[in-house]
Amino acid sequence: IGDINRIKHMPSNPDILATSSNSGQIRIFDRTKKSNTFLDSDFDDSKIVDDIDGDNLNDISDILLLHHDTESWTLDWNPIIPKTLATGANDGIIAIWDIEKQFTKPQKLEFSITNKKKFATCTIKNPITSVTKHDFGVNEIAWIPDHNSLLASIGEDGYYKLTDIRT
Repeated sequence: IGDINRIKHMPSNPDILATSSNSGQIRIFDRTKKSNTFLDSDFDDSKIVDDIDGDNLNDISDILLLHHDTESWTLDWNPIIPKTLATGANDGIIAIWDIEKQFTKPQKLEFSITNKKKFATCTIKNPITSVTKHDFGVNEIAWIPDHNSLLASIGEDGYYKLTDIRT
């Protein structure tokens, strides 16, 4: 799973958490659907089971976003448009995700933590839009608080950039 570089809750629902990681993978969790106790064996990479599409059925996240190929340092939930997430990584790319539109309910499977049925992780490989904004990586992104489509970013290239996702 790797290191978690950033974690943020969704403003419209604080039980939904998104994390960015050193692998570039973004994981989204619904806190109300998780056990408070885990076993070390639940994180054993040698027991990873893949489905027909190659998706990891042992991932404990509810949604797995797989667009960035390099380490992700930043993410931010849109405060105006619920379930819209912006992510940035060392590849210089900013990706915009619409969790409501892109989510598909995955198959159910047995889950050892609770011994109850659990849905497998919904894997989303393509954002609704992405753009290369910085030459050497995105250090920080943030939605402009009173605007639904303006996103500010700061990159390793030393630039502050303002992006309007409508264009």
